[in-house]
Amino acid sequence: MNLPKLCSALGLSLAALLIGADTFAQDLSLLEGFGDGFLFHWVFASGRKSNIDGSITYWQEDNAGAVTMRQSPGDPCVFHVNVLNLRPTRGNATLIETIYDLRDITFELLPKHAQAPAGGSFFHMKGQRVLCEVRTGGDRDGVKQSVECKNEIESPVEPQMLPILQETAPRLRAQCRWR
Repeated sequence: MNLPKLCSALGLSLAALLIGADTFAQDLSLLEGFGDGFLFHWVFASGRKSNIDGSITYWQEDNAGAVTMRQSPGDPCVFHVNVLNLRPTRGNATLIETIYDLRDITFELLPKHAQAPAGGSFFHMKGQRVLCEVRTGGDRDGVKQSVECKNEIESPVEPQMLPILQETAPRLRAQCRWR
C-alpha cells in the first residue's frame, strides 16, 4: 500500500467514524476529564477544540501534528487517542492510535508514590488490555503497522492535572465498574 492509498483509507475510516458518531452521544465533560486529568494532552497543549463529531483535538504551536481523542461509539469506557505526526521520527510512524479500555480495571491513585511530582500524584491501572497502541507509518517503499498491548499502565499526575483527575475518576469508576 502506498502513501496516497493510506491517506484515502484513513479518510474513509474518518468518514465511518463521523457517521457512527450519531449512534452514541459522547459525554464531552468525561472525555475532557480523561484527556486533561489522566493524559498529558492538556498540560502540554497550546490549544484545543471540540469537534462536531464529539471528539477533542489538542495541538502545540511548535509541533507539526495533532492529538484527537474520542470515546468509542459502542462503549463510553473505551477511549481512542489518535496522534498524527507530520514530522515523522524513529521508524517513520505517522499515525498512532492508542486505545484505553477502562472497563473492569483496578485503579489506584497513589499520592505518596516515589515518582509522584510535588503537589501531584501517581496512578496505576491494571486490566485486560487496558492500553493498546497501533502504529502505522511508511514511506514510498511501503506501509508498516505494529500493535502493542499492555495489561498495566502507570503515570505521574502533574499538580495542575490532579483536581481534574480527582473529579473524573469517581465518574469513570461508577460507569466502568472499576475495582
